Amino acid sequence: MTLRVLYLLACFFFNRVFAAPVDNTLYQFGRIDISSGYSNNQINCIYKDKQGFMWFGTMSGLNRYDGYHFKIFKHSQQDTMTINDDFVTRIFEGPDDKLWIETRYGLNIYDPAAEKFDRDPSDFLKKSGIGNGAPATGIAKDSKGNFWFYGTDGLFLYEPKAKTTTAFTHKPNDNFSISAGGIAAFKEDGKGNLWILFQDGTLEMMEGISKKIFSRNSELRKVYSNAPIYYKLFIDADNDVWIYTANNPRGVVLFRPQLNTVEHFS
Repeated sequence: MTLRVLYLLACFFFNRVFAAPVDNTLYQFGRIDISSGYSNNQINCIYKDKQGFMWFGTMSGLNRYDGYHFKIFKHSQQDTMTINDDFVTRIFEGPDDKLWIETRYGLNIYDPAAEKFDRDPSDFLKKSGIGNGAPATGIAKDSKGNFWFYGTDGLFLYEPKAKTTTAFTHKPNDNFSISAGGIAAFKEDGKGNLWILFQDGTLEMMEGISKKIFSRNSELRKVYSNAPIYYKLFIDADNDVWIYTANNPRGVVLFRPQLNTVEHFS
């Protein structure tokens, strides 16, 4: 075999090896714990705000992470502008770029500009016409930038630009109205439909434009023995609905709207 042939074979082999597609997707993992300035290793919830800050709710304080350092917010009996409790359970985005922080003792409104907490959201709720000022179970922001408040008083749509509120409550003679009872979870899917999950296990789909109930399913009651539970919702890329709960070890339920089927994975 001549040197010329060997050279050509070497070039061919080199090009085949180094011209092959290279996966440049590299993931770097780092461990962040109390040695990094964190307040507690038990994480109850995580939220990322518009500024890119990561918020971690723990059993011992609220933590804000900027990628390098932590700022910890804790309850103080001497300061009424601090959070009402250190055990943080959920974090929501609320109107006016404020965060709503849920603890064991209810909701707080956090103002990032002043870095202060309002321990009594009832004033905002009453002024905005959201229920009777009763604590909301949760808040959800839709794709139009509006906020949905839900809880024992029903469902309320708050439009921050107009500062108006629309209440959705049960009407006995209207099948297109929402069911009666406390609402546990609320989510918007990729089609703009709104999913409402009640504490008794009733799941409803509200059409995004008309705001009318177009489907209702009660199969979830059989899985959880008709017990009132604070369910949680997750909607995947196929617009299928996943239902679970943190305080009842019975697995996860998958509802497929296109097939109207319920699957229970335990």
